[in-house]
Amino acid sequence: MKLPLSWLAEFVEIPKNVSIAAIAEHFVSVGFEVESIENAAENIKGPLVIGTVIAIEELKDHKKPIRYVELDCAEKEHRFVICGATNFFVGDKVVVALPGASLPGDFAIAARETYGKTSNGMICSSRELGLSEDHSGIIVVNDSALKNGDDAIAALGIDDPIIDIAVNPDRGYAMSVRGAARELAMALGLSFKDISSRALLASLEKKKKRGKITPVQISDKTGADQIYLRSLSSVDPLRPTPQWMARRLSQAGMRPISIAVDITNYVMLELGQPLHAFDSA
Repeated sequence: MKLPLSWLAEFVEIPKNVSIAAIAEHFVSVGFEVESIENAAENIKGPLVIGTVIAIEELKDHKKPIRYVELDCAEKEHRFVICGATNFFVGDKVVVALPGASLPGDFAIAARETYGKTSNGMICSSRELGLSEDHSGIIVVNDSALKNGDDAIAALGIDDPIIDIAVNPDRGYAMSVRGAARELAMALGLSFKDISSRALLASLEKKKKRGKITPVQISDKTGADQIYLRSLSSVDPLRPTPQWMARRLSQAGMRPISIAVDITNYVMLELGQPLHAFDSA
């Protein structure tokens, strides 16, 4: 079970003077084997910033897509880079490694001549930053709170250690951030800040009137004898998953897919409650 420190800290107020190594030792003290401790930020050096795509020139006569991209990184002049990814558009915010930066694998970023152009930096994918194995395209961070030139390490929460613990079958409750955090709180002698399901339900009832009930029938009661549904309306399934949620899913070893799937996976990882979302139509 991969546990980002920032996620654990939502359930346990961990003192700043407690190191990540000490936290790992406390997990061991309550019977969990720590398989690894990772922090992607340790393998990134130099300037990594947020930039906005100003223009894209498609370079022709190449076997694969090649784009010459103009970027606003809050510098005196716009920056131009070569990029092979096609999953971003003019106006998108992206993560830019500037010359002088070093990415995982000691990959040094410098201005270079390629495809007849000068590429003065690099637009980054999750895999290039060591955040996940996803290399289907570069990272797009269309968050209105982010500004050109912002430190991308801070903006994306990259400096966030992840503890990977092994969970035995008889301790399945720890296959969730909530369950693991409860064990950590006891090991550290700290208060555990649990989620109040009653408060959440009361909040939902106040905001929304009861809508249409979705009928359901269990045809095979040997597989399940009960089913619980909650209907949500006015949902846009094409909306992008918030960057913070996609980041946590990646940290926990899951690939972000779509907003509906990502929300259910997030709840499963946080609370240990498997869910399934589907269209009632």
